[in-house]
Amino acid sequence: MKIFLSIAFVLIGCASTAVADTPAPERTLVYSFTYGVQGVLNEHNSMAYGETGHGTADYKGAINDYGVMTVQVLREQPDRGLIVTIVESGQNTRKADLGTCVVYGNTNVVCDSNVTNSEELTLLRFLGTTFVDPNQIDAKQHWVVDDSNSMVSVHADYTIASNHDGIMKINELRIVKQKTGEPTTTTVNSTLTYDYPKLIPTDIIENAETIQEEGPQGTMTSRYQTTLKLVSDSMAGKKP
Repeated sequence: MKIFLSIAFVLIGCASTAVADTPAPERTLVYSFTYGVQGVLNEHNSMAYGETGHGTADYKGAINDYGVMTVQVLREQPDRGLIVTIVESGQNTRKADLGTCVVYGNTNVVCDSNVTNSEELTLLRFLGTTFVDPNQIDAKQHWVVDDSNSMVSVHADYTIASNHDGIMKINELRIVKQKTGEPTTTTVNSTLTYDYPKLIPTDIIENAETIQEEGPQGTMTSRYQTTLKLVSDSMAGKKP
């Protein structure tokens, strides 16, 4: 049986500063994570039942893993982009070498080639120091991020469902559409606990569905869930 899996994630924006060396980190964050994905390819051409037959056939596959991610905050750029490193250590397949990224408050993330897994980006996009910007929040505790480039468009809605002394529950609805290649749409629903005094998420639950049109061959659908939980913060007990 063939197994088809497709994971969609997006890097948007451009890094304005290259990191020539690695200074001592200002902060170290460790998160535990779980990750699961199920992929289904629905073929709907004659090849599904051979050269002369007609019909449909489904091919399925799955990946599940858990582990830890470690983020080191190096410094903040003049444009408020935060330079960080990240390394992922899963028990099975979800592993990635140390990578360097710049993260922004509008959820844009720019990374080097070592950052290869979508669950890393799930965490990184909430680490920008201005992710929760009071100047962008309306009377209904809601704000919108709209961004696009030549390859992808992003529309994301954020709502603060509750706020107790700066500990916020935030809901995210994010739509990502790929402009190049096969038409691809990713719909993301996330719930996170955000510590505004510390400017970091402490819990994230993300459910996403990616639908990719495979031309006459069929449609590839991937559904995945990522959870992250803060394990340690080197600034715990310190003023941010």
